[in-house]
Amino acid sequence: MLDDPLLQFLASGPKLKFIPFGGNGGDRLLQFAERRLIEESAAREVTEEYEYLCYHGGGYFGWYPDFDLLQGVEPGPEPLVFFPRACLWRDDETFETYRSEFERIGRPVIFYAREPESADQFVRMAEKIGAEVLLSHSCVLLYECEVFGKDEGLLRTVLRDPHPNLVGVYLRADDESLGWGQGICVSGCDVLTVDPAMCGFLSPEHTGTEIGGAAYMAYLGLVHLPSLVITDRLHVALGRRLFGLDTILLPSLGHKVTAVWRRSLSEDPRGIVFVETPEELRRAVEDHGLSLE
Repeated sequence: MLDDPLLQFLASGPKLKFIPFGGNGGDRLLQFAERRLIEESAAREVTEEYEYLCYHGGGYFGWYPDFDLLQGVEPGPEPLVFFPRACLWRDDETFETYRSEFERIGRPVIFYAREPESADQFVRMAEKIGAEVLLSHSCVLLYECEVFGKDEGLLRTVLRDPHPNLVGVYLRADDESLGWGQGICVSGCDVLTVDPAMCGFLSPEHTGTEIGGAAYMAYLGLVHLPSLVITDRLHVALGRRLFGLDTILLPSLGHKVTAVWRRSLSEDPRGIVFVETPEELRRAVEDHGLSLE
């Protein structure tokens, strides 16, 4: 990933100002990774005299009404940069609302997509507003490749060892869930059922993304606790992959999880097993000496 276009951009030494963004526990992990990448590069995060106005990376651009954040952006010469994201346009009305906001702002726009399917979605907008689209990876994966080794010792001192008889069933409860994973009941172990991404859901004013930050560590601690996790949350899987912990990853709506698996994880899963059907899930659980009821 050393030739990743986002890493090349940060190496050029830009001065970046981020648009405040809240989000859930997974966003805490992602924003932590972004900040560590910036700190370890020639880039600087500033609040004045910036060269680029940046939007944090993350989940589906175009699926949720994030255009309310664009409504606070004034026209100007500095480019608007979107760190690596997934993109899926909910419908034509949503697409047109975003397009009108970009045209109102009038800034140059750079989209970093974390997989080809999202790049294709961004290209649809880029053709309307003259934006640039670049193919990157999730910043958690870039962080793992570039910086994690410097943080690993400190993180391990504040994370307890995974519980040997605990399975985490960490599934979405929103419209990105495909549904067939809901109601999973694993026998032969203790089971913790929760959506950890909703733990540490914070406003834009409370980032908590430093090492030791309460929101970040609460999320990472919950992700790290079970010896096995079943999840359709991408950043649960990526958080566990940092430590090589066993994870069964399910798909979610559209290409969000599946495309990242195929592009960035399938050749080096580090404990992640990706399943696409209920039968594959059953076999993956049985491989751990457990069963589904």
